[in-house]
Amino acid sequence: MHLLKQMLHDRKLHFVQANQAVHEVAKEMAARNVGAIMVLDGTRLCGIFSERDLMTRAIAFANKVAA
Repeated sequence: MHLLKQMLHDRKLHFVQANQAVHEVAKEMAARNVGAIMVLDGTRLCGIFSERDLMTRAIAFANKVAA
């Protein structure tokens, strides 16, 4: 069985800060060509933001606010 550190040892990991705007994070993900990005609160990992989060939460929230 493989360990995560074995699978990720040669990969560049991308991070954003929890206080960044959603549109900034979406731009960062597009620029890096990734479907998910780790979210830090300072130096502590506090979550992962994904394309699914963008579609189901951010877009849905924006549509609810606009209505």
